Amino acid sequence: MPEFLNWVPSDLDSSDDWIIRLSETVVDEIIDLARRNAHLSEDILSIGREQFTLSPDAADPFRQAVGSTQRDFGACLIKGFPARALSEAEFKVAVWGVGLYMGVARPQNVAGDILTDVRDSGSANYRVLNGRGYNTKSELDFHIDSGDVVLLFCRREAKSGGQSLVANPFSIARYLCERKPEYEGFLRYEYPFSLGGYQVDGRDFYLSPLLDGNGDRAAFRINIKNIKNGAVQAGIELPADYLNFLYEFQELAGSPRFCYRMHLEEGDIQILNNFRTIHSRTAFEDHESPDEKRHLLRLWLCLKESQPLPESWLPSFGRIEAGTVRGGFRNIELDSRFESYVRSQCQELGIAV
Repeated sequence: MPEFLNWVPSDLDSSDDWIIRLSETVVDEIIDLARRNAHLSEDILSIGREQFTLSPDAADPFRQAVGSTQRDFGACLIKGFPARALSEAEFKVAVWGVGLYMGVARPQNVAGDILTDVRDSGSANYRVLNGRGYNTKSELDFHIDSGDVVLLFCRREAKSGGQSLVANPFSIARYLCERKPEYEGFLRYEYPFSLGGYQVDGRDFYLSPLLDGNGDRAAFRINIKNIKNGAVQAGIELPADYLNFLYEFQELAGSPRFCYRMHLEEGDIQILNNFRTIHSRTAFEDHESPDEKRHLLRLWLCLKESQPLPESWLPSFGRIEAGTVRGGFRNIELDSRFESYVRSQCQELGIAV
């Protein structure tokens, strides 16, 4: 079993090493830049470092934050990002602007969106084929996202519910295998994962174990919805005992023993390592006022500091070398300026194209 930090929820409760609080000076700088560039909010690819120039002191906490997710808990929480002080357009610009100092954004859906609104759009059931959970108010399966890290910037909280759930899959896997050593085979079994609407090598699914790799390459993935949909796409009947194992794993991931529950407040930024943590969200009830409804913005980023990945991650991430551009929805139509943005970001951050 990989020897990552074997943390459990009480470890996060007893430590604030994974929490960064923004200073008033940093916040004021972000507000000023967001307001000056608000007119570009519907054309974020036109916003680069020339338009959103953070001072070294203001950029530093964001660089520290993403770097910290590549060790220890695999999670970081930034508090104090401006929310109420900014309009929705200004908030969008602020999120994109600070993201320029952290990593390279990856497409998050078949439409090629690289900065995504996370809020309820009225969808009733996200578990359908190619369904997505971020635009519903449903409880989500534990899963990972297709980037080295996923960032959630909280602009508005729900009226009730909507807790963010984070678990350490390696701690759960270790616990299960100590009880039943045969579960190692269930972790290494090649499950069919749906690609969610795009294809790689003519297929809309890929085969991958939940746990693969050793040492620095060890990585974990799970998503019961995508596995069940992938089985349909692949024409595979998933054995009942393997499906039961997935549900047992998910139940443990949401249990007090392994699940860290976070109520994201306005101005919080949650950053999670997609290879060392799994995450979910509880169902929520929204406010009546449109501007008070739960609203977060999401980025998927690849990082210079990222780890190498096992070979089984190649179909979904495109590359497995450390510190490279990888992940996101691929083989889709993108804004013609996106590749120029990627090259510029890689040059600025030292990431291999």
